[in-house]
Amino acid sequence: MSISSELVGIARTARHRLAVRKASKLLAKSSTPAPHGQFDVLVYFADTVANLYQLRQWFDVLKAVDSQHRVLILTRSADTALALREDATNPFPVVVASRHSAIDPFVAEHDPKVVLYVNHHRANFAMLWHPSPLHIYIGHGESDKIGISASNQLKAYDFTFVAGQAAIDRIDRRLINFDSAARLLVVGRPQVDTEFSVVSSSGQLTTVLYAPSWEGDRVANSYGSARSHGVALVRALLSDGSYQVVFRPHPLSGHRDASYANACAEVSEVVLSAAKQNPGAGHEVSSTPNFGLCLASADIVIADVSAVALDAVAAGKPVVVTEPAEPKAIVREDSVMSSFTLLPAAKAPDVADWLTDAVAGEAALAIDGIREYCFGDTTKGVATAAFVNAISEVADLRDALLAQR
Repeated sequence: MSISSELVGIARTARHRLAVRKASKLLAKSSTPAPHGQFDVLVYFADTVANLYQLRQWFDVLKAVDSQHRVLILTRSADTALALREDATNPFPVVVASRHSAIDPFVAEHDPKVVLYVNHHRANFAMLWHPSPLHIYIGHGESDKIGISASNQLKAYDFTFVAGQAAIDRIDRRLINFDSAARLLVVGRPQVDTEFSVVSSSGQLTTVLYAPSWEGDRVANSYGSARSHGVALVRALLSDGSYQVVFRPHPLSGHRDASYANACAEVSEVVLSAAKQNPGAGHEVSSTPNFGLCLASADIVIADVSAVALDAVAAGKPVVVTEPAEPKAIVREDSVMSSFTLLPAAKAPDVADWLTDAVAGEAALAIDGIREYCFGDTTKGVATAAFVNAISEVADLRDALLAQR
């Protein structure tokens, strides 16, 4: 790790400590009533505010769950709890348990039947200690990132909800001593069921969403393209004149590596300069936490080896996927991403050719096959219904297992 990256980490830790202290004081003064009664579904989020995008993407789906099973969010950090309480898009009660021992009273009082996890945070084990609920890993996206979507950590949970056959095959290839048939439940990708009111600001231009991943938590997960492709790719789109360019960097960009944050800033500067020169084109740099709205507004998506690319596929969007510039960020030949014609950094100036192929060429046909393999039936509402039904089935199973004791 470089000295600049170490300094980024030190500064981030200091800011977090200050934010926690401030949030703790504000929560202590809050008049928000404590939730009472049973909550069938407890969503456990042990991570920081920076990673709340992983949880927010589930809000609309959890609303459907909440209509049948009351939903409660439990966090481990005061600033995260405060952010969720202040988030107008979050309809669920939020509690905070900063110590392990503070979790016990919440479990005893609210008696959750299932606990949901959106990531593999190391503090998940504090909740997994409790044997009365059944524990379900739902993740925060469908992707081929090695060690995330098919992590050995899945063994810690009673069940894992997966999007489709591609996830099952990926997990079967990677894990040993894991009973996929018993532990994996297919629910599709319910996030794409959300309807958005989209108003185009670009006239006759084709809206291209460029949404690269971040630098990753380690070199093997360094799939982000902003540093290797970004400037050349965006300049090519802007000079073409046919496209409205929307640049949406990953919320964690620069979290580990300051040079990646600098790369995103450079790409942003190019887009904002073009927006200033041609206000009617609608070019923008988006920082909205609602990625679904960005996706719905796009005609075509450019993404990296990430969940964004497959979300675009699930939403029925043409998508171009970049080739990782980092040699250790491997795209396996048996992975879903290997089915795409990946855009190398050296070919970024020719991105328009890749877009044309994704819309109406051989790549478009490949994308149709990928959609069925990864997500099955993508008819609106099917995945949400499958998710809610799966929650109900696991909750019923939990009750039946406890009754047998």
